[in-house]
Order: sequence, then structure tokens, then C-alpha cells
Amino acid sequence: MSGTNADGAIVVEGHRDLDRRVQRVIDVFAQSGPDEQLSRFEAPVCPAAAGLGEASNRAIADRMRRVASAAGIAVAPVGCAPNIVVLAAPGKADAIRALHERDPEMFTGLRASDLAQLAASPGPTVSWQVRKLVGSDGQQVTHDIEGQSWVVGLQTRTTSPTRPIFLAAFLVIETAALNGLTPIQIADYATLRTFIATDPSRARLLRSPTILNLFDERGRRAATAPPSLTEWDLRLLRVYYSTSNRYHANIQRSAMQRAFLDDMAGSTQPKP
Repeated sequence: MSGTNADGAIVVEGHRDLDRRVQRVIDVFAQSGPDEQLSRFEAPVCPAAAGLGEASNRAIADRMRRVASAAGIAVAPVGCAPNIVVLAAPGKADAIRALHERDPEMFTGLRASDLAQLAASPGPTVSWQVRKLVGSDGQQVTHDIEGQSWVVGLQTRTTSPTRPIFLAAFLVIETAALNGLTPIQIADYATLRTFIATDPSRARLLRSPTILNLFDERGRRAATAPPSLTEWDLRLLRVYYSTSNRYHANIQRSAMQRAFLDDMAGSTQPKP
């Protein structure tokens, strides 16, 4: 088992049943239906933070950029238009309502019931992604008047002529929950919540260390909260973005598991 300390240095420990643990991590965090595909960013990521003061906002965004680079994810130049936003606010529900009133496009594809579910979700954080479906030519899938999809691409038994991508991702964290947290912890937690559609409640089912265990069941900072993202987290990001999502999710998950194990066996992780 491996992790990183507060300075980003990697700590390596012995562990057993590695194959099973890796499979469990991927199954928990790379969820989908059997014939679905996994969504991710294709455009370079451009993180931004708001609500915590200029210095902290900048530190969080810079850290997210460093983690993305360490995971092999394309990062847009400084000064780019943000497509990932981390917002600290007094209350999730009020923040979601205010954001929706100001810019409904931040919730494109979500129904009123989805918004209500986001606002009522347990814990001090809530995240969501804006998605679209593109064909193999990279163009957005369109529909005719009868609702039929028009795509350009070849479908096989294991691949689809389309793939889902993230256009934007958002994370709201209630300010009261941030007491005692470092910008690194906030940024690394945000990275795992926005770059992948993860569910922190499922992270508690795992024995493997993850920054998603930053908060306990009551929404407070966990007593055993990691000081930063763990090596498991970093490798998960790396294999999630390095394997093709043109394949059905079960095929991509198998590829992710092989890549994860290969990476643990033979490579040295760059420090974010």
C-alpha cells in the first residue's frame, strides 16, 4: 500500500491481495452500466477556485494543475477559461440555487429532480459534471426530429461509435467543513471529485487509502484524513485518462486494472 505525505513524498508499504484491491478500487470509482462508457475530459483541464480568498484560491487551482500534469492529463495554459470550478459557500443548497439562477448552463442536462437531489445530498460537499456525447470524429451527436441519433463512426461488439465527455465540472464545499484543512487537501479532494464522477460515500467501503476519505460520515474532517492524495488516487487518475473510453466500460475497467498493476510493478510516480 502506498501514499503521499504532506510534502508530496511517496510512502510505500507492503500489501497483499493486490489484484483484488485494485479491481475493487476501479469498480468503486469507475461506475457505469454494463453497456455504458466512462466519461472524462478531452479538452485540457482548466481548474479555478472561488470563495476562499485570492491566495487560497490560487493555491488550490495551482495544486490541481500539478496533480493533473503528474497524472498525464492535459492542462490548459494559465489564464484559460475555467472548465472546472471549486466553490466554497456557506450552504450547498443555497449555492446551487444561486448558481442555477445566474447561469443555468452550469447544470446543462440535469432535470429539476436532479437539482433537488444535488441540493439535498448528504455531507458538506456536492459535485456534478456537464456532459455531451460525441462521435468518433469529435463532433457532438445530434438528433433528428424523431429523436434518432446521427453519429459518424464504426460500432463493434466492444466499441461504440460515440463516447461521452465532460465539458465542465463543479464542486461546492461548505465553508464550515474547511476548518483545519490545507489547500493541498482541498485541491486533491476536488481533483478526485471533478476529474472523475466519484462518490465519496463509496470510498468508505474500500481498504485502500484515498483523499476521498477526507470527511467522515457526519461531514466532519476525518480523524484519519490523508494529508494529500494517495498514490492509489494518482494512479487511478492516470489509468482512467490513459485508457480509451471508446470501449464499453467493462472493457475499459479491465484495461485500467492491467495498467494500474503494471504501473505499480514497474514505474516511478512523479510527485505533484
